[in-house]
Amino acid sequence: MPLLVLLVVGALLLGSVGPATAAGVTKRTVKKIATKVVSQQAPKLSVAHAATADTATNAGTANQLGGAAAAAYRDYGVRIAVASDTVVNAGIGQVGGAETLHVPAGIAYLEVSVSASFSGGNTTVTVWHELDTVCGDASTSYPFRPRGHTSVPESVASTLLVPVTPGDHTIRLCRSVGGTTTQHAASLVAVTVAQAAD
Repeated sequence: MPLLVLLVVGALLLGSVGPATAAGVTKRTVKKIATKVVSQQAPKLSVAHAATADTATNAGTANQLGGAAAAAYRDYGVRIAVASDTVVNAGIGQVGGAETLHVPAGIAYLEVSVSASFSGGNTTVTVWHELDTVCGDASTSYPFRPRGHTSVPESVASTLLVPVTPGDHTIRLCRSVGGTTTQHAASLVAVTVAQAAD
C-alpha cells in the first residue's frame, strides 16, 4: 500500500505542475492514471479498526449522563418568604404557607436552607423545615435546627442535604419560640440536587 500512495501522490504532483516533458503525458493524463490506480486498489483498501468504534454505533443512552436522564440535572425548587414583622407567642408554629415541590426520577436529595430573624422578649428561638408533615418536634430535621436567643436581636439559619424520593412533596417552614418575641424576615429555599454523593 505505501507504493500505491507514493504513486498517487507522485502522479498528482506531476500533474499539478503542468505539461510533463515526456511526450504525450499531460496533466489530464496523469490524473486519469491516478484515478485508474486508486479505483483498481479501492476494493482492497480498509480503515484500521478504532478501539471505540463499537460504542459509536450505540446512541441509546446519548440523552443521559451518568445513567440519569436530563431531568435529573435540572434544578427544581420552591421558596417561602415572609418579610413582615410579626409578634409571635411561645410554642411551635408554621411560617407562611406550605409549598409543593415536584421531585423527578433520578433525584435523591434536596438542599434546604432556612433562616429567620427575631428581636425582643429575651427568649430562645429556632427555625427548621418539615417535609410531608406539619410543624412539630418529632421530625428528622428538628434535631438539626439552628438555635438562638433574643437577649440581643438574633438571626438563625441552616442548610441541610435531605434525602428525598421522586414525586410531589409538601414543604413547610417552622419556628419555635420560648416566649413572646417579634419575628422579622424568615425564609426557606428548597432545591433538588442532581446526583448528590451518598
